[in-house]
Amino acid sequence: MAKAKRNFGPVATMMAAPALLATIAAAYTAFWFYNASAMKSRIVQWAAERQTLGDAAEIGIVGVSGFPMRMAVDLENVAVAFHRGETSWSLKAPRLALVSQVFSPRSFTIALPDASEIARTSPSGRDALVKTGGGAELAVGLNSLDALRSATFTAANLSFSGTWGGHALTSPLGVADATVTVIVEPPIASNKDQTAPTARLAATAHGVRWPKNLAFPLGPEVASFDLDAISTGPINAGPAYNALQQWREAGGMITVRRVSLRWGASTLDGTGTFAVDPRLQPIASLTARVEGFVPLVDVLDAAGMIRDSDATLARLVLGREMPPSGPANLSLSVRDGVVYAGPLALVRVPQIPWPGMPEEARTPSGAPLMKPGVDISPDGSVRRKGDPV
Repeated sequence: MAKAKRNFGPVATMMAAPALLATIAAAYTAFWFYNASAMKSRIVQWAAERQTLGDAAEIGIVGVSGFPMRMAVDLENVAVAFHRGETSWSLKAPRLALVSQVFSPRSFTIALPDASEIARTSPSGRDALVKTGGGAELAVGLNSLDALRSATFTAANLSFSGTWGGHALTSPLGVADATVTVIVEPPIASNKDQTAPTARLAATAHGVRWPKNLAFPLGPEVASFDLDAISTGPINAGPAYNALQQWREAGGMITVRRVSLRWGASTLDGTGTFAVDPRLQPIASLTARVEGFVPLVDVLDAAGMIRDSDATLARLVLGREMPPSGPANLSLSVRDGVVYAGPLALVRVPQIPWPGMPEEARTPSGAPLMKPGVDISPDGSVRRKGDPV
């Protein structure tokens, strides 16, 4: 009798194993469908919140696929618009899929299909870019409060057609490859140390090709661009104008740890800082190694982007300090609406009409902005003129 009991143990274990596996499978299936339902609910809730805030969001949920290894919420006829002041941005896509891993539903990717349209509507008109080829994918991570934690955009052989700046593109706007990553630091860490980073930004791009009729004087293609920067100061939701005011008042600043640009015959590698002035217009300081400065001045002069007197002075004062070939140090800055190369003002920076900016803030007040350029008298003395904007 005792022997029979001893043999019963292994048999019971063998019989229990399938039941255990069935229980695990049933639990996993329930977990999968629960997360799938939660993802659909969050999309519907997000669309309703957009409409409450005055934006537009029309999203057709087809269903959820990908069981058992992943979750993909399939969408169709997506039309989303964000209204910020007089300008609105919109995205239309015939179909989209939010793809997530089963155990991390707050991290998902979205691939932009061909025929998707990105549009900007402002008082001056409507511009729209339509994706015609290549790949574009956005990976998003949310925290437990469904606030943005990280976002990474990647592109490969991306091309757009359409209109921009009121002009039809005569050739595609293209990007050979690009990656842009934004990481938002936890608010708890930021509250403990106001000087701690609140966001990190990294961007790299190669082969950015401008349409022929919109090509800049430096050439139709940016060979490469790299940026590594961190931001300090609170990043709050709401209209850009209000958020920037709060950011500036709290001492917000962007530290550029590295910026690199290869465009035409000119190259730049530098570090610096970026902030906004009381009018919430950009102020920046950059120390850079620049190559091809004089050819750059020649190109801008020929394109009429700077005055002949400015170009001549830049060649005389800064050009002689630059070697015939190879890089040289140069300080660049932006203040009072003007770009400076060393002590010389070169190019006017247009005022940025931030979304949410009141009309009275659009008229500059206080000290007049300086117009780029100088007047050279017959005796050779140099005098700068200021013209109120």
